[in-house]
Amino acid sequence: MLAPLVERIEQEAWEEIYRATAPAVRDALGMSTERIGSCTLLLAARVPAVMFNRAFPFGMSDAVDGSTAAKLVERFRSAGITTFAVQPGPEGLPEPVAAALRAHGMELRDNWVKMARDAATPQPVQCDLRIEQIHHQRSLEFGLTVCAAYGMPEALAPLPAGVVGCPGWRHYMAFDGATPVATGALYVRDGIGWLGIGGTLPTHRRRGAQNALMARRITDAIESGCRWVTTETGEETTTRPNPSYRNMVRMGFELVHARPNFIAMPQAQPA
Repeated sequence: MLAPLVERIEQEAWEEIYRATAPAVRDALGMSTERIGSCTLLLAARVPAVMFNRAFPFGMSDAVDGSTAAKLVERFRSAGITTFAVQPGPEGLPEPVAAALRAHGMELRDNWVKMARDAATPQPVQCDLRIEQIHHQRSLEFGLTVCAAYGMPEALAPLPAGVVGCPGWRHYMAFDGATPVATGALYVRDGIGWLGIGGTLPTHRRRGAQNALMARRITDAIESGCRWVTTETGEETTTRPNPSYRNMVRMGFELVHARPNFIAMPQAQPA
């Protein structure tokens, strides 16, 4: 079954990102990662973003109930985190468990979609930017480009930079001349490749950077022996178009499943 594979590779990648972050940075950002059953918890108390504060995939491999849901929510709140997500696994949650999340101030906001493709060679991509694999000596430059692409403070650059050069990882940037303008990472484990940390500077969007970066990473994943390549993005809807989703479809990715986002926001209070 593909769904557990695409969830587990994302879990392992993000746990490694957190472990590879320098201890001083982890302490400064209030970062930690742990497991409750088979569910990964990412915590970053001083990074008010769902990407870095979430529990996933909740209920995929474990029997869960309302008390488990309450334990998850309390773990984030005890760390002083007010903006976070609980992301159920591919089977969703029994209604009593979903109701327990709602009773503790969570609301179902939207979905992320888990995408995968097989080891077919990707279609050629036309792009006037230069794609290069980068190594540890350019790790901070990689982190700064990620922050600029997502509008994050430069102080967060060590977070995506820390894993550059670690075993199982490859990192890439697109360059306009000598200027880095887009990023992407590939994590390979047990014949599965995960694509993440993809971002493009606002000044260089719509020039094919992400398609070119995906094509390069897919090709490298296949050459590394991967049977599947997986990634995720926000669900595209009629009211919320998502260019990243369309890029993935063009590169041969197909939907595996939608993963709901139960979100706690600062104004939400437990019932």
